[in-house]
Amino acid sequence: ELGVETGLLECLGHARRDLTLYGLDRNPEALTKCERLAAREGVEDIHWIQADLFDVESWIQTLPDTIPGVIYTIHLHEFMASGRENLVKLVQKLVQKLPNWRFVAIEQPRLEKEARELISPARWLYSHSNILIHHLIKNGRILSEGEWIEIFRDGGAAHIEVRPTGYLEYQAYVIHLGKGAGAL
Repeated sequence: ELGVETGLLECLGHARRDLTLYGLDRNPEALTKCERLAAREGVEDIHWIQADLFDVESWIQTLPDTIPGVIYTIHLHEFMASGRENLVKLVQKLVQKLPNWRFVAIEQPRLEKEARELISPARWLYSHSNILIHHLIKNGRILSEGEWIEIFRDGGAAHIEVRPTGYLEYQAYVIHLGKGAGAL
């Protein structure tokens, strides 16, 4: 998991003890906190990695590159604070270094005007409050589905799937990192 304070990694570790799990964050306090929470859940075999996400060479060798794996995050919009170019370079490096892996980004994309008639007013407002919040605090950018797909394509992703999550218009962008990879 990229950005560890979601609680998802601990839940996954509790439910799937057969998996080898890694949590990457640049904040040592976040890693320590999550390690304690995982231990309370009886999950003690998560590999915690303190590194800057965009300094891929500092952490990528920790992951096995010869077997399939999944990198996931719900923070991609926050990583946009580093700029589009850095995100494209990140995808390029993942494509190059982890050809057997998938990258899953769970995001609530910025909705186009046409969507306003298709969803409830409350859901429309929720979506746009997410955009406003990130604009005001300047820690990320909410992109449209097309903008996300363009970043993944510019990064060299072989295949991109967009799957609805069934929750507040959030989508799972499943990026197949290997060249010529097909759908899951």
